[in-house]
Amino acid sequence: MHLKLKALRLCSAYFFTMFAASVFVNIACIQPSISNEAPAELLQSYLEKIEKLELENRAAQINIATEDLTGLITLVEKKRARTQEKTQRELARAERLSRNNENLTKTVAATQTIVKTYAAAAPVADAENDPHPNAGNYSKTFVPMDKDVEAIPVKYAQESEKYSEVDIRNTIIGKAKAHLGTKYVWAGKKPGGFDCSGFTSYMMSQYGINVSPSSRHQGLQGDYCKISDAKTGDLVFFSKYGKGGRITHVALVVENTGHELYVIHACSRGIVIDNILNDKYWTPKILYARNVISPKAKAAKMDKKADKKAEPQITPAETAPAAPTVTEKI
Repeated sequence: MHLKLKALRLCSAYFFTMFAASVFVNIACIQPSISNEAPAELLQSYLEKIEKLELENRAAQINIATEDLTGLITLVEKKRARTQEKTQRELARAERLSRNNENLTKTVAATQTIVKTYAAAAPVADAENDPHPNAGNYSKTFVPMDKDVEAIPVKYAQESEKYSEVDIRNTIIGKAKAHLGTKYVWAGKKPGGFDCSGFTSYMMSQYGINVSPSSRHQGLQGDYCKISDAKTGDLVFFSKYGKGGRITHVALVVENTGHELYVIHACSRGIVIDNILNDKYWTPKILYARNVISPKAKAAKMDKKADKKAEPQITPAETAPAAPTVTEKI
């Protein structure tokens, strides 16, 4: 722009100089006739010519300036158009983000509703085998020990006769430790994943001792024993409701030293070993222990007596040989 204006000034000066030179030449050429014409009229004609040239010069300057201004206006308009397009893109992007956030909020709300609905409709067994109920806090609604739970006796398979009580207590923990780190699966009863009672029932079944898969029923099987008297292989029961509450968890005793009681069990961390006598979470929830290993011999004897009583009584007449028929050879 500045260069064009400078060139315009130079051109104007050049044209004005040339015009002045031509005027002087014309004056010199027509000098002889000046005396014949009126000086006022001659001067007026020259002034009109000068004014006409100045007007043409100014018109040329205005045209050049107008063209430059038009280019500047074009640049400004293009920049404004780009700015407007950018603003529209940002508004569209903000609108998309708003819609995405709204959809995400709806999805989260729907998921929370589903979770609450599932939790409300969860079966009793879910609470029964809950490894960490209420994140370690007691339930506000106390549920006492069940009085209407049916006492299901332990079933000892023929395979259980292969093992003595000492063999079971010495080997069951070694087999149980092979499952350390296995994930917790609600209602799981196989090595792919266990819940608390599924793990204890699985370990006992390895020795032909078939206990219930429910911790509440296991709590009535075998012989009751105090925590201080619990031995390796015994079952320890817990309640998230505290002392006297309904059974919600079961574990297998690893070692009892009197001051420390180590158990192996399935909880939210999977299959782990904990010292429950020095644990702020588990210690207040301990109820009692049950021995389902020692009653095996007693139960086996009782089963044999029952089988003997169930045998049909044979009378002497039934044992006497039948009289031969005619066709039989004597």
